[in-house]
Amino acid sequence: NVELSSCIFFLCGFFLLLEDKESRNRILIIISGILFGIFAVVKLSNAAMVVLISFWLAFSDFRIKRPFLSSLGSATIFAFFSLLLAGVWYMKTYTMTGNPVYPFFQSYLGGPEINNELLSWGKEEIQSASKNFQHLSAIPEAYLTQLWYLIANPQRLRGHISPLFLSSLPILIFNWRRLNYYIKRILILGLLYYIYWVAFHPMIRIALPLFALLSIPISVAIYRFH
Repeated sequence: NVELSSCIFFLCGFFLLLEDKESRNRILIIISGILFGIFAVVKLSNAAMVVLISFWLAFSDFRIKRPFLSSLGSATIFAFFSLLLAGVWYMKTYTMTGNPVYPFFQSYLGGPEINNELLSWGKEEIQSASKNFQHLSAIPEAYLTQLWYLIANPQRLRGHISPLFLSSLPILIFNWRRLNYYIKRILILGLLYYIYWVAFHPMIRIALPLFALLSIPISVAIYRFH
C-alpha cells in the first residue's frame, strides 16, 4: 500500500528529528534524511513536503537557541540525504521518459503522453496530466473548504474521519503555552503537512501520515478534557 508506506517512513523520519532536540547528533539527521528520501519517492508529490521540512528544520533549530550556521547545517544535511536518495529515482525516471517527475509537468518537462483510456474504469474519468494541479487556483480558500469537506462532505475527499478528531484540535490551540516541546513540534509539522496536502493532492488517503501524527496530540487533548 503506497499510503501506508508513506506513513511509516514519514513517522520514523520525524521521530528521529524529535530525538535530535538536544543531542545535535548528525547521525540521526542523516538517517532521518534517508527515511524522508524514501518517503519522497513513494509518491512524487511528497518531495514538496521534504522541502518544507528542510526549511522548518533550519528555522525551528534556530528558535531553540542553536547557532544559525548549526541550524542551517542540520537542515542542509537533512535535505542533501533526502534528495540524494530520491534523486536516484528521479534520474531513472528522466532516463526513461525525459522528465524526472513524470507524469507531472509534461507541458514543461516533456515525456510520453498517457493513454487515459487504458486507465479508465467504467464511467470514471481520468484527469489529464495538464490538469493535475488545476485545484491550485482555489488557494487560499481551499484551506478553509477542506475542513468543511472533512466534516460535511467527505465523499468529495473519498474518505472521512471522526468529527471528534477534528473538534479536539481547538483544545490544543487554546492550551498552546501549556504544551511541551514535542507536542508543539508535532502540531507545527502537522500544519506544514496540511499546507502540502491541500496544495498538491487533497484526497483523504494522502493525509494518512498527517492523521497518524495528530493522533498523539489529539489523545493528549481528549485526556485533558476528560
